[in-house]
Amino acid sequence: MHWLTGLPAARTSGAALAALMAGAALAGARPPDQNSRTSFDPAIMQIDETRYLGRPVDRATPLLDDTGSRFALGEALGKPAILVLSYYGCDGSCPTVNQNLASVLAQVTRFRPGTDFRVLTVSFDRADTPQTAARFVEQMKSVPAALRAGW
Repeated sequence: MHWLTGLPAARTSGAALAALMAGAALAGARPPDQNSRTSFDPAIMQIDETRYLGRPVDRATPLLDDTGSRFALGEALGKPAILVLSYYGCDGSCPTVNQNLASVLAQVTRFRPGTDFRVLTVSFDRADTPQTAARFVEQMKSVPAALRAGW
């Protein structure tokens, strides 16, 4: 007899083993990852015009910054640039790509961002607005100030 339950010891051990196995099985059952819920629209990945495939980007391409001011892509160039195509409101890899790029660039000592090169993150999500761009800029505040000057 088991001292706590009053049941035969073998029966108690079997019940304990079954409870442990059930607990182990349930440990693998987790609620769905919150990041798997996204409003991603695969249609935005399509290039609408095949005539643009393989062609250089037009420097006159109009863009909006986080304040809503218009500028041409060519105005942001003029020196070597890292062009990051991203979503500003992305809940997945986009912020990670930008943060990881910042981490790598923080280790570069030979070239200075803003002086020798710049980083331009451009959203290709039609739903992004100057407001979502401003939130993106706010998220990038964790990037060292020396890097932000050239971003």
